[in-house]
Amino acid sequence: MAENFYKSNLDYNSLFSYSFSGVGSNSFGEIYEENMDEATSNNSETMDTEEAREMLVAVQYAKVLGTMTELSHEKRKQFTNWVTFNKDLMGLFHSMYAVTGDVDYSKSF
Repeated sequence: MAENFYKSNLDYNSLFSYSFSGVGSNSFGEIYEENMDEATSNNSETMDTEEAREMLVAVQYAKVLGTMTELSHEKRKQFTNWVTFNKDLMGLFHSMYAVTGDVDYSKSF
């Protein structure tokens, strides 16, 4: 009776091996790429470096021309978050592209 208790029909080699039967080799990569696409969609609360540079130029010209209200509030909010986390890069962009220094980038208006 004890022999029957300890005798099992499980194949422990296949149970604990790292081969994934039934799963395509690219399935995990496809899932990862789909999730990355969702993470980098327009619903992000920050922006990438190129978008931030373009937004800095847009904010500078809007400040000089007095058209700050024409800028998208959502884009301003994303830009404010980007400025908060990228102070050094923002300083570089400001020194390269600034028309005026009379802009408070920490406010999203």
